[in-house]
Amino acid sequence: MWTDIAVENADELKDFYSQVFGWTVQEVPMEDENGTYADYAMVNKNGDGIGGVCHKRGVNIDLPSQWIVYFTVENVQKSIETCKNMDGSVLKETKNEEGELFYALLKDPSGAVIGIMQEGAY
Repeated sequence: MWTDIAVENADELKDFYSQVFGWTVQEVPMEDENGTYADYAMVNKNGDGIGGVCHKRGVNIDLPSQWIVYFTVENVQKSIETCKNMDGSVLKETKNEEGELFYALLKDPSGAVIGIMQEGAY
């Protein structure tokens, strides 16, 4: 349902992907302890948001610099528990404004990183 990447050079990389794939770039306001900046949502020719090119800072500082694919699940918390029980690990859990867990980044037993998002949260 979504894919994104966190890198040091998001300003340059967003231009690469927008030109190679014909995507439109939409700025997403972000903030960290050093101030405000923009990450980038990538939109296809039909106007659908399909991914993001993000700076490796703020909430994304510890993410690997690779494309991360997000899958929808019925229950994020249950998927997290199952992941841990099956020798996976949790890299990040994120709650919405109401304090509900709605997405997470997981590492499978082989070391691959994936994202999960609560069904209907987007």
